[in-house]
Amino acid sequence: MFSEITVQIMFGKEQAFAAIQMEGFRHVKTCTMHDVYFTHLSRSKVHDYKELIANSVLLRRVNDDYNKIIYKHKFFDENGNVFSEDKQVCKIECWHDMTKIMGLANFNMWCEKKAQLHIFERAGREICIQDIKGLGLFLEIEGDKYTKSITELVNFAQRLRMPLGEDFHLKLPYMLYLKNNS
Repeated sequence: MFSEITVQIMFGKEQAFAAIQMEGFRHVKTCTMHDVYFTHLSRSKVHDYKELIANSVLLRRVNDDYNKIIYKHKFFDENGNVFSEDKQVCKIECWHDMTKIMGLANFNMWCEKKAQLHIFERAGREICIQDIKGLGLFLEIEGDKYTKSITELVNFAQRLRMPLGEDFHLKLPYMLYLKNNS
């Protein structure tokens, strides 16, 4: 189990990169990520996040060469925020074939998320700036040996010299889902 935070960056990409690098982080890699979420739930109504994510699998493609299917079991606090998750991950040979299989098995695609991920590192600590198509720029920080709790992660993010949104528990796939179903 691990913790993570995701918060909107209120800067442009170049300004965000500069702010992170001023904190001593160096840009170590950029990759593309294509996520497609499937569920057996009906498309005829809008579902809440807890119900939807508990009944979903995710197909992920990274840099057009690494494919996997993922089930995430999320743990929620009393406010409905994710404070931890377990993942089951299986590598798949062909992303396109698996996408087709999901449709043939009558699973409904409820979210397609395309992103450019920019990974920064300082003294073994990684942070990620995600540029999400149709949503904007977000900072994701996962718990590690330095910071384990959500509070520690939020405090760490707030020390970075860039304006951030107020919600550190953003659910990006669900934001896309609501945007496309409103």
